Amino acid sequence: MSDDSLFLNLIETGTVADLKQALEIYQINAKDEEGMTLLSWAALAGAKQKVSFLLGHGADANIADNNGMTPLMYAASNNYPDIIELLLIGGADVQKADVSGWTAEMWADVLWNEKSKAILREHRKRICSQTLLQDGLNHTLERSR
Repeated sequence: MSDDSLFLNLIETGTVADLKQALEIYQINAKDEEGMTLLSWAALAGAKQKVSFLLGHGADANIADNNGMTPLMYAASNNYPDIIELLLIGGADVQKADVSGWTAEMWADVLWNEKSKAILREHRKRICSQTLLQDGLNHTLERSR
């Protein structure tokens, strides 16, 4: 059985206990032939409990597959807002783009996934605001020296 079919099978038919057992064999961020991790497959399948489990055990939410797709992009393109929120809490980069230059927000937009798009847009705005505030604070501190 290839890693592709093993990872997919673990997500589609396995339990969280099966995932835990698999992590005794595979590293949490191991990739299959398509470059997908268990977290990518879980996000693609809409498996919220498995996404939560994997993030809680250290899965990297920003690992891209061979096409540059991240778990966040899979969740956005399939309209899984609950999983998007979990991935964002788990550190997913909302500004990361795939090999075609598309972000998770773009995927949600083109597929009319309005709730997913709104969550991603608000998160992006919050990050931009924080960056602007930090840049402004840094500039103010530099000027006061």
